[in-house]
Amino acid sequence: MYTLYGIDESGSCMIEIALQRCAVPWRRVDAASWAEGEGSDELARINPLKQVPTLVTPNGQVLTESAAILIHLGLEYPASDLLAGNRAQIIRGLVYIAANCYSA
Repeated sequence: MYTLYGIDESGSCMIEIALQRCAVPWRRVDAASWAEGEGSDELARINPLKQVPTLVTPNGQVLTESAAILIHLGLEYPASDLLAGNRAQIIRGLVYIAANCYSA
């Protein structure tokens, strides 16, 4: 089962949609660096920066960065069509957004 750490309005909704498209079992733990609570404490143990979204794969691998998570899911579950079409341009777009929009 995948575990997604995030909170409403944190950007984790994009990963929630991707997990639904992949049709895999997953759960969300409400957590963020700006929110106190049990979920945030749990997140700090696996990701000291408390970045959201953070995704833990079924084999225990910890992934951060929305673009990297989406690329991972698209490659792992090709039937989800997350990377359908011109894969090079889709990945370029994901990296472009991460590199240029987040920093602003």
